[in-house]
Amino acid sequence: MDPPHKVVLLTGVTQEWMHKVAPRLEKYGVRVHVAPWEDAVLDLVERVSFGAVLAGYPLAGAGFGLLLSAVRARSSACRRAGFVAVTSPERLDEASQLVGRGVNKVLSVTASLHQVGRVVTSLLDAPPRLPVRIPVRITVQQDNGQVEVLCQTENISSSGMLLRRRSISTPGTRIGFQIQLPGRDDMIQGSAEVARLADPDREGLEGFAARFLAFEGASRQEWESFLEARALP
Repeated sequence: MDPPHKVVLLTGVTQEWMHKVAPRLEKYGVRVHVAPWEDAVLDLVERVSFGAVLAGYPLAGAGFGLLLSAVRARSSACRRAGFVAVTSPERLDEASQLVGRGVNKVLSVTASLHQVGRVVTSLLDAPPRLPVRIPVRITVQQDNGQVEVLCQTENISSSGMLLRRRSISTPGTRIGFQIQLPGRDDMIQGSAEVARLADPDREGLEGFAARFLAFEGASRQEWESFLEARALP
């Protein structure tokens, strides 16, 4: 059986689009589960650990919101799955407003098969996030000089971290960071970029996600070592 993170759910899009996309995803080693949009899909995402969900936008009635809430619910088996909204070119801007609010990516139904495959595989290959809380000191360059702020991580990965703090930055802002790992003498230092603001309704916190850009010295190796140790059973 395929590992759970390699199974992708397609729902709420046209049969023509699904029949075109499914074979391409399978060429990437992904198993595709096709399900017509209906209430039973809400139970499906609660029980099955899909690695990614591709759903048509909008769905009938309040269907899209119901599906997104079901996927991101604490009891959902695929709560951390990548979620892609598939929509018409005319509604791309509208659907894009949901990115960072449970939706990871938005695709047009006119997107090339290569683009669809690249988006899905990037979500499946995203590094796992660990629920670790450690203090982080960040520095932000503002008009009146450099500002230092103390934050706390909500979760971490090899590529970035979700920080709990009332945000003082906007997406795209570059920040410096210093992390004092518990039980270790060396300080993890480097630069990152604010990727998105946290959604308090969905994530239960005020803060922002930061994507690592560069590490100083041996900080990258120290960080990976720390992650590996924390990921062990």
